[in-house]
Order: sequence, then C-alpha cells, then structure tokens
Amino acid sequence: MNQSPRPDVQRLIEVTSERFIPGEPGYEPGSFDHRLHLARYRLAGEVVSGRVLDVACGTGYGSDELLRRGCDHVVGVDADEGAVTYARSHYPAPTFLTADAHCLPFGDGAFTGVVSFETIEHLERPDMFLRELDRVTTPGAVLTLSTPNYRGGEYSTPFHVREFRRQELETLLRDVFGDAPIEWLGQLDTEGASGSRSMSRAVIRLVKLLDPFNLRHRLLGRRFRTSVSHYALGISTPPDEMFPWRQTALYTVAIVRKPGAVAPRGRDG
Repeated sequence: MNQSPRPDVQRLIEVTSERFIPGEPGYEPGSFDHRLHLARYRLAGEVVSGRVLDVACGTGYGSDELLRRGCDHVVGVDADEGAVTYARSHYPAPTFLTADAHCLPFGDGAFTGVVSFETIEHLERPDMFLRELDRVTTPGAVLTLSTPNYRGGEYSTPFHVREFRRQELETLLRDVFGDAPIEWLGQLDTEGASGSRSMSRAVIRLVKLLDPFNLRHRLLGRRFRTSVSHYALGISTPPDEMFPWRQTALYTVAIVRKPGAVAPRGRDG
C-alpha cells in the first residue's frame, strides 16, 4: 500500500503523478520514475551551459542537477508556489521563482540555455511560451524540451491541455526559431508492445469506469501500478536511455540550437 507522504511534501504539494517529488513512494532514488526524470536533466547537462533557465522546475531536483553538471547559474521557475517553496528549502544552490511560463519575468537575452521538460502540453498558448523562450535567450543559446509523443486517442492525463505529434511540435518550433538546427530524440520505446495502443487505452478506460472512486490509487502501491501500465504500453527500453526519435517513442525530446555567436558546449563536449 502507499505510505503517507512526508508532512512537508503533503502540506506544500499535491501528489498527482505529474510532478516528481523526491522521497515519495515510487520516487525513490533508482526507481523507474527517478531514472526517467533524471535522464532528461543529464542529457540537458551535456548541451546547456552558462546561465540556464529551468521552466516548470517543479521541486527543484533538476535545477540542482544542472548545477552539478557544470552550469554557472540556474534559475528555476514554476507556477506552483508550493513546489517553489519546497525547491528553495531543499536545494539552496539554484535560484527559484514563482512565474507564469507565458510571461517570464526576465529581460531579453538573460540566459544562454533553457530546459523545459513536460511543460508545453500543459499550456493554453504554447506559441506564446516558445516566443518567451526565444526572447529571454541569447543568440547561440541551446533549448532542451520534452513532451509526450501523441499518437491518437485520449490524452495520457487530464492535466494536459494538448499533446503533440512530433510534426506538430516541429511546426511550432519552426514558427519561432526558423531554420535553427533541431536534434530529435526519444525516451521509452513501445515498439515491443504485444497489443495495440488503442487496446491498452480501452483497458485503462474500463478500469476507470469500474473504479469511480479511484480506489486503485489508494489501495495499490505506485510501483505495482507503474509496472502494470508499462506492461500494457509495451515499454521495451530502460528509462534512462535516449535514442534517435522514432514513432514508437513515448516521449519526444527536442534540442534546439539558436544561431549566433554564443555557443554552449555540444554533446561531444
């Protein structure tokens, strides 16, 4: 069964599975979710440098990881004041602010890099968000973003405003960043799925229908629920593996390199 959240987490942050909360059941170091989230920040740590903005930083563990990987200064912003309060109290090295991703409280060209994971699908105006990222970054800045790879059917969670196919995300990025080089990567491959995605979603809908009081979340441990969902989706790669993007990826990762004189380090060092 699920353990009760730590008092400081329970007071500040709603546990929704949309936010990684260190120490919560299922989010222990080395767990699937821990490796999944940390892999994105480790990737970002290979390509961003200097003054870095972490948009939708959540509880701050990723902003701290970027500093550990050599960034000079990291500013994390999140719309959830409770998450920002948690981040400030647990990770003192980065700077944390409460802010709206549509209207960032920074001057033009304030950052040489941006990291924003699992953010754009939550926003009413993703175009405005991307234009803000362009505004607050210097020429030559590197932006690393991730989002679920939409392949039809219901969205993966009710918290998402819109999920994007890779081509749709590229169109949005091109509208803002023009011909800037974009490297496309994937995370969690579902190529080995034994059944169709539509069948998996049908099973999930049936479970929701038969469980109107959400007892599965109250009575079954997160680790067990995660294992069942991974089996249903046919995930065939470890959570910390990044691979060249393909249609069967569960998550899309885009690395955008703005043209210009400032050139943060590349993946080769």
